Amino acid sequence: MTGRKKTISGMDMAVGLLILAAFLCRVSMLYDCPFYVELGFLRSAIHIAIPVGWCFSVSRRVVQPQARRQIMMAAMLMVFWTVVRTIKYNFVEDPLVTHWLWYLFYVPYILIPTLSIFVSEAICKPETHRTPKRMLFLFVPALVLLALVLTNDLHQLVFTFPAGGPKYPTDGYGYGTAYYCVVAWVFFCAVLTFVVIFRKSRIPGAKKRILIPLSLLFLLIVYSVLYALYVPFIKVWLNDMSAVFCLLLMAMFESFFRLNLIHTNTHYNELFRRSSTPACIVDTEYRELSRSEDYLEIPIHDMQRAETAPVILQDKIRISTAPIKQGHVLWEEDITELLEQIRDLEDIQERLEDSNVVAAEEYRTRLRQRQLIERNRMYDKMQAQTERQVLELRSLVDRLAGGPDAAEEKRLLLKLGVLGAYIKRRNNLIFLAENQDRLAASELMYCIRESLQNLPVFDVSADQYFALDGDLPFDGIVLLYDAFEQTLEAALGAMTAIFVSVTAEEDRAVLTVRLCADTELTTLKECGLQTVREEPGEWIITVSTPRHGGAER
Repeated sequence: MTGRKKTISGMDMAVGLLILAAFLCRVSMLYDCPFYVELGFLRSAIHIAIPVGWCFSVSRRVVQPQARRQIMMAAMLMVFWTVVRTIKYNFVEDPLVTHWLWYLFYVPYILIPTLSIFVSEAICKPETHRTPKRMLFLFVPALVLLALVLTNDLHQLVFTFPAGGPKYPTDGYGYGTAYYCVVAWVFFCAVLTFVVIFRKSRIPGAKKRILIPLSLLFLLIVYSVLYALYVPFIKVWLNDMSAVFCLLLMAMFESFFRLNLIHTNTHYNELFRRSSTPACIVDTEYRELSRSEDYLEIPIHDMQRAETAPVILQDKIRISTAPIKQGHVLWEEDITELLEQIRDLEDIQERLEDSNVVAAEEYRTRLRQRQLIERNRMYDKMQAQTERQVLELRSLVDRLAGGPDAAEEKRLLLKLGVLGAYIKRRNNLIFLAENQDRLAASELMYCIRESLQNLPVFDVSADQYFALDGDLPFDGIVLLYDAFEQTLEAALGAMTAIFVSVTAEEDRAVLTVRLCADTELTTLKECGLQTVREEPGEWIITVSTPRHGGAER
């Protein structure tokens, strides 16, 4: 936009004509025009209308919220200044009210330059920017000076009045020290505002064009000095300080807008029109407000349908919409390529689904194969570890089938029950220890209990005591259970009572078997078991294993 030739807009011409009309009203009033009063009201109305219109323009153009809010406050102070001036010179004759209205001139005169500093600080900041709290201290000197002006009748530090004059004078006064402090503060704020904005400028070439707002600032300072010196030309032709100040301040801020030092949306409409995305902005009644060059008109009912979900037209144009303040924005997308990609993806999905069916069937087949392999492996492992007992079990069944006598049959059934319980519990231990090296010690208790529960049927007194908690290595449980089973098999047929205890001694698990059997059990020593005969027919068999680590006898 910087390379484009600048032209004077219709709004600029309208404002210029209004300023010229107000000046002509001023001139006609100097030459006693017969419509003196009417021209005065017209001039005041113009002076009020210009800052009001400018305030409305700022609210719509300035993008940064903080800067927009502060400039609008300055514009409203300009309106306040003009209204006070109009009331003072057109509606009030009471000296006291006129006197106070004169003091009120300095409310905007002091606060507008102060607000300018806050505006300059907000330049080039994001929309979420907030003014730092430390800057609020700038209002302290401004408010102190304003308080001095409003209380001048008590101390006359701002304006001095001759002795013996009117009680509430508005002319014939001098300037005190505080007045020059006010002028210095206004000058300081204006220069600081200009310096901050100039240093924040990032627009190429803007520092060369900064002479425009600089000249306006210079004119403002020169006018203030000439006004304070009662220069005749100023007093006659430019005596309305509020109007001149407001016009120069608005012109200076407007120059910042035109130089893009304060970001505005002035060219947004043109930018939107030249956008490569076909889009349109409509109001709540779907009346078109702005559109891009490539946008294709669509019926209103299609716009309304797009509020709930995107609408596809002619199988290739998708219309989408989003709500905005006081309307909607609609944009068009050519989805021909997207539809082709969707069709390709659907073909790929169909092929993948067929492949997935085949892959799923292959997976189920492999899973069944692995399950069978795992079952066979577990079966082979169980068969290998209980092979001797299984063979002996078959032998017992064959001998029972041969019709032995009653005593032999009883002994064979007892041994058959003991071996069956052992094989069952032994295989269960193998299954539990498939994926872990340690088992709960209670598993050993269950094994021994099941092996003992058949003995009372054959008139053998059996009991156990288990005082071992926690867990044991799998090899340790197998060692203790196998030792118990060997003892039981060796004493079958001659045993009348058995008591089994499992206890913990230091860091070892100890299995102790006390039994009454009229037979020789010293052969168990060859199996690594500690065998002690206490009295004739009474035996104590002991075996132990570490509670942690591998099993040992």
